[in-house]
Amino acid sequence: PAGIWEAVARTCDGGSNSLPSLKRSPLLVVLAVWHSYALWLASVTMLCVVGQTFLTWYIDWYEAVPTVSSTDEAMTVFPYIGFFVIFLRTWLLVQVFGDMVRFSYIMFKE
Repeated sequence: PAGIWEAVARTCDGGSNSLPSLKRSPLLVVLAVWHSYALWLASVTMLCVVGQTFLTWYIDWYEAVPTVSSTDEAMTVFPYIGFFVIFLRTWLLVQVFGDMVRFSYIMFKE
């Protein structure tokens, strides 16, 4: 086992597989760019899906809103619960999407 640790120490002290030399490796640079691009595409796709989901939820809710001429009668049958359910779902989706975008940004930065 002592020989293994000596080999690891030599590698970490500037051997051919040291961290600075690996960072300059063309293959790893290409892989880093590719993964950054893939994470960017995933973030843009998530943004489109979240926007479409918001639109679908609010269109469904708006279709349930009564359209009567008397405001008193409209407010008694106004779907408050549906509105707040959609509002809560939207808030949760924004939180999840925000975490995913932050993760993508951190990975891109690394």
